[in-house]
Amino acid sequence: MAKKNLGTKIDAEIEQLDYVYKRVKKNVAVLKRLDGYTFPPEIQKIIEQEQINFIDVEETIEDKIDSTASNLEKYYSGVERIFESIAKEFDKTQPEGDGWHQQLLKQMLKAIPGKRNAVISEQIFKELGKFKDFRNFEKHNYLRSVNPKIVINAVETSFIELHQPLMAQIKQFANTLPQEMQAGNEVTFEEKQQQSSQANRKEYLTYKAKVAAKNQSETSGYFGNILQQEKTDIAIAKLIFQE
Repeated sequence: MAKKNLGTKIDAEIEQLDYVYKRVKKNVAVLKRLDGYTFPPEIQKIIEQEQINFIDVEETIEDKIDSTASNLEKYYSGVERIFESIAKEFDKTQPEGDGWHQQLLKQMLKAIPGKRNAVISEQIFKELGKFKDFRNFEKHNYLRSVNPKIVINAVETSFIELHQPLMAQIKQFANTLPQEMQAGNEVTFEEKQQQSSQANRKEYLTYKAKVAAKNQSETSGYFGNILQQEKTDIAIAKLIFQE
């Protein structure tokens, strides 16, 4: 079985983030309806034509706020998993202790010369910082008492506007990964074993070639057969490794 490389991990997280993004957008639409919001005529027409039923009779505003908060938490955690994977692969260090969430964002803002590009821009860094602060409400159960209009506004002006440019920048970074880290280029355990075996074989034949070169000037007569075998090994090595 192939071990997931960085590119594949990023692709999988992006797919999940897209799904959560759509869930949040739907939750906000339901929140609007529950809060008495009137959709524009063109949107209302689509709702009626498609017979979209946003609202479960058992749902309350508090339920949808909680659901929205939970999805925002899932979303930000997914973004952090991407950043943590990048830090682990390239930076060889991950922030710890108080404030590690903000430190991780700062790491992604900076390029590491000779290793990797910056992952996010200054603008996305600022927007993620705002989103991080809003998302912390969920962890402390603050959102239940928040006016739904505040949640709707925060999601529409921050989260929804953030998603597309953030995903674009992460995908752009993923496209700069070395070939072996690109999605779909995983190496299986068996392939690694084969590569290791070939490398060991090449090292062995290289050693024998050096011995043969040394013996060529030192051996004759009785050692002629040994020298011939050495030459055969060299010929085999050239055929195998096209040297």
